[in-house]
Amino acid sequence: MKPEQLPEIDLDLQALVAEMREMSGPMQIFLSPDSVLSLVAALQLALRHPGMNEGNADTTRAAAMALIEGARDYFMLCPTVLQLIDAGMTLNEKGAA
Repeated sequence: MKPEQLPEIDLDLQALVAEMREMSGPMQIFLSPDSVLSLVAALQLALRHPGMNEGNADTTRAAAMALIEGARDYFMLCPTVLQLIDAGMTLNEKGAA
């Protein structure tokens, strides 16, 4: 979707920030192993987007990396899965599209 095709959203950003600050604790997500790997792959692809190299993407990039690291911990006894995750990260480091 092109930027001009996106719907305009009238959003109170101060309210959004205030609401999120009132939250306590992390959200828990329960995923099957195949869903975890699919999510890692989607995040690895998202990390290759040129916009992810802009300064304002630091928080998003950090969240993606935290989830990927969590997946690595989850799959610590699965060397073949870890090899695949590492291959995806290597592609990110090389800047492959």
